Order: sequence, then C-alpha cells, then structure tokens
Amino acid sequence: MTAAPRVLLLEDDPAIAGTVAFALQREGFEVHHVLLAGEARTELARGRHDLLLADVGLPDGNGIDLCR
Repeated sequence: MTAAPRVLLLEDDPAIAGTVAFALQREGFEVHHVLLAGEARTELARGRHDLLLADVGLPDGNGIDLCR
C-alpha cells in the first residue's frame, strides 16, 4: 500500500482551511495545515510534502512570494 500524497495547506482563515482540508482528505490526501508563511517555509524545508496549496494574502507575507 502506498502512502497518501501529502499536501501542505497554507491558509490563515480557519473556515476556508477546514473546507479545503475536508475536501482533500475525502479524496485521499493527507493534509497538514499551517497559518503563516513562516510556518510553511519551515515545513517545506523538511521536504515532507508533495504539494503546497497557498493563500495569496497572509499576515506575514504571501503565497506567491513563498513559491518563488
């Protein structure tokens, strides 16, 4: 059995994050949610995720800059 694809979800709005995480989990993804770009940077450095879904407007930066 293969491991579920891991998604790092960067979203500062809990309602949006909950809805997105629920939908992804129903499709078989493992979801790790973080609230801030700094937290996402730390998680990405660990190399444990297959995909990043990032909000554009965050309190400490934006998802586009993080992807660069």
